Amino acid sequence: MKKYTVIIILILIFSVQSYACTTAVISGKATPDGRPLLWKHRDTWAINNKIVQFFDGKYTCAGLVNSVDTTNESIWIGFNSEGFAIMNSASYNLNFDTVALNGLEGRLIKLALQNCASVNDFEKMIVDMEKPTRLEGNFGVIDANGGAAFFELGNFEYVKYDANNQEAAPNGYIIRTNYSVSGEYGGGGGYIRYVTINDVFEEALDNNTLDYCTILQKGSRNLKHSLLDIDLNSYSNLPENTPTTVFCKFLNNRS
Repeated sequence: MKKYTVIIILILIFSVQSYACTTAVISGKATPDGRPLLWKHRDTWAINNKIVQFFDGKYTCAGLVNSVDTTNESIWIGFNSEGFAIMNSASYNLNFDTVALNGLEGRLIKLALQNCASVNDFEKMIVDMEKPTRLEGNFGVIDANGGAAFFELGNFEYVKYDANNQEAAPNGYIIRTNYSVSGEYGGGGGYIRYVTINDVFEEALDNNTLDYCTILQKGSRNLKHSLLDIDLNSYSNLPENTPTTVFCKFLNNRS
């Protein structure tokens, strides 16, 4: 089987008030070169980060680690020698039980990178996990054979959304912010951010430009509030010292 080159797009921002990641898994059906893409626009309290390479697992891997994590126990986005890549976004509407969360999504990512070569390998890993998982998140994965999917993982169950499946992803991509589609409707956050990025992706798909350049330039640098239809880029031509007030929330906010 022909293997595709895995591309990871990583953007880091931070907010001291909320942790609001915007993420996407894009199948090769939607990209100009036929290669899947994984994107994470990270919002975190950990403003200092490092890229670490690991050689102590089944597969060699590299990933983003918080600098304060001196023992490198958690990875928050990364890829391995087999072309498998994974990242996550926090979800706030999957678990409504009394089981305490452990916040160790990054450890699962590291474990997956060290032991998984494909999307199927990762699915088997979470099936075999001890329950409750004490986790709550959306995990996006791609592999070198074109696999691309999101797994919404809670304490006792998970739901898989395959970006290569026409029913799950009519346009060949899946976006996740800080809620899960399989979770409680209206819970979590990031609904406005979801619409903002979906608008960007739909336009790019129409123009066959859904690639890393579009994601960087029109995704991570997006200054539009899709609900209010306000784009701060439109204010760039105002005369100097012009008093202007706008109410807007962007990709690094939980809305």
